[in-house]
Amino acid sequence: MSSIGRALERRVASYLKRRGVLPGARILVAFSGGPDSRALLEILGRLAASYPLELTAGYLDHGLRPERERADEGVFVVRCCHRLGVPLVRDELLPGTVAALGAREHRSPEEAARIVRYRFLRRALDGTGSAYVALGHTLDDHAETLAMRFFQGAGISGLRGIRSSRRRILRPLRDTSRAEIEGWLQEQGLEYRDDSTNRDPAYLRNAVRHRLLPLAEELFPGYRGALLRLSRTMEGLSLFVRRESRRRLRWRPEPGGASIDSQAFFGQPFVLRLDSLYRLIDCWGPKYRRVPLRFFEVLRDGDALGRGQVLAAGHGLVLRRRGARLFLERDVVGGEKKGYFLLVTRGSSVQVPEVGLVFRIGSGCALENPAFVFRSAQAGDSLHERGGPKPIRKVFSEWKIPYSERWKVPVVDSRSGILAVLGMSIGYRNRYRHELAESVRAVLERAVEVC
Repeated sequence: MSSIGRALERRVASYLKRRGVLPGARILVAFSGGPDSRALLEILGRLAASYPLELTAGYLDHGLRPERERADEGVFVVRCCHRLGVPLVRDELLPGTVAALGAREHRSPEEAARIVRYRFLRRALDGTGSAYVALGHTLDDHAETLAMRFFQGAGISGLRGIRSSRRRILRPLRDTSRAEIEGWLQEQGLEYRDDSTNRDPAYLRNAVRHRLLPLAEELFPGYRGALLRLSRTMEGLSLFVRRESRRRLRWRPEPGGASIDSQAFFGQPFVLRLDSLYRLIDCWGPKYRRVPLRFFEVLRDGDALGRGQVLAAGHGLVLRRRGARLFLERDVVGGEKKGYFLLVTRGSSVQVPEVGLVFRIGSGCALENPAFVFRSAQAGDSLHERGGPKPIRKVFSEWKIPYSERWKVPVVDSRSGILAVLGMSIGYRNRYRHELAESVRAVLERAVEVC
């Protein structure tokens, strides 16, 4: 073995020791058959005898790629684990599952795939009794994440990037470049599989990987090291800010949210105010963890105290002032807690008696791979019209729909976001995304019938 190969294996062993992973620890390795996870499983497998470690591999088929590619990858994964003598835990999702989750939780396809992957890994952790899960993220993944978060306007916490470890999560290759890993695999004569979705420019990470970062490499050679140093700085700052915001800003639980003394809140630096807000909504579930920084910009200075009762509303949240206190509350579209969520594909039909509607996509539909989610409106929903995004709650107000009836109106969702609000189904009119093709409109108009 070359000195480079030995150095990489020593680096992983050193990482485990620094993170306090004791010999004999059970580790679940997230294995996809790609180069990064292939290298990680192989290196940990080689260390297992001397360290030692008790390994299990976890493999999830997201159901996103052509059936033939997925089948080949599944066979390859089984063969790799058998050769190393590593037990394999595997699961597969039905096609459309990830898209349905993304529509339901307002997530991009990438985010939805990540959510289902981590849910699978949590189940596998518990099922195998493993103490840790090891992920194959590399320095390139770290750089891509930092670049995306920077241009998306992330704050101090977001600019930490991918953390090298967190609780039960280990990332032994996070400071190793993808090129170094692929070079090691070639040196060892180890094959791997290439996920075809990694070349699809429709995914943001792929666009960053294949278009933005090659230009950054050309203009700023060694940018990965600079980004790594930035993330380490931000990690230290984040820990300091979190400690200070916990100490100085204490929210009081309230029905539907929380409140805090306005003067005490605005008496602290904005960075501490912001951290306290995100710390609060993080406890309310994944739906609120992607609230953008711009939503809280209204609170950047103390002038917000003179702007009336409601300071901001959107993304399922309302910021309001009552007397001397500031309230952050979860918002709702209607007064009822009823709702439905249905994935309807070509040739399928779903009846919802409570609404009095049938959702059907005919088998003769001319659209390629049609799959639409028909659901009730959720807090924060917006429809992109010619004048820009319009909250669906405002559409309902214009139609004068009673709060108790709003949950019945079908909202059509897809991987690309909300496509339509089909008010015609209960006696109003339909509203569509402004650039939606006429062929799609025609399919959606025929998809809803009164039962």
